[in-house]
Amino acid sequence: LSWAQRKALGNMIDSKAAETALTYGYRAAAPSAYIVPSEEPAAGPDGLADTPPPAVQYKDAIDTVVQLNDPDTANRLAAGQRLIDNYTGVGAALDRLIAWLSPAQIGDLSSNGRYNVIYFMGRMQPQLWTQDRVSQACEGLALIEKRADDGIAALGDQTRSKMDDLRKRLAQSPSGGCAG
Repeated sequence: LSWAQRKALGNMIDSKAAETALTYGYRAAAPSAYIVPSEEPAAGPDGLADTPPPAVQYKDAIDTVVQLNDPDTANRLAAGQRLIDNYTGVGAALDRLIAWLSPAQIGDLSSNGRYNVIYFMGRMQPQLWTQDRVSQACEGLALIEKRADDGIAALGDQTRSKMDDLRKRLAQSPSGGCAG
């Protein structure tokens, strides 16, 4: 695809964000929250651009986040590295991380998955943290604590520490962080 065709595809993807969100079980962010390069990326030696089309990037990002809860340690570690290397600036990845902490999905997280979600939320680029995302993340953190208090899921010291780190990071966002 030419750059113009890929850019058009990116715009089309943004208009389909809500539909995709329902498919993957997360809330769609505003189109501007997704990273779509504003100019054509440099071509590699083969003449092809290094940046995948947005549709591929979003699906890969979401699939990578899902693997943070994989029962296999090697798969979780590989997913974490891919997330750090490729997707800390992709809104769809942050949306999927936040979705894990929703009442409908939090029960599906293992203790390792819960730690990973919190850890990697803290590694996402600051410009992705819209007011809605901060609010949803804060609600998710409160839900984790409530489930621990109710004896539903134990909460270890390392996870509590990462939750505190994430709250501090959210407090630095323009949205102001978690209340209370």
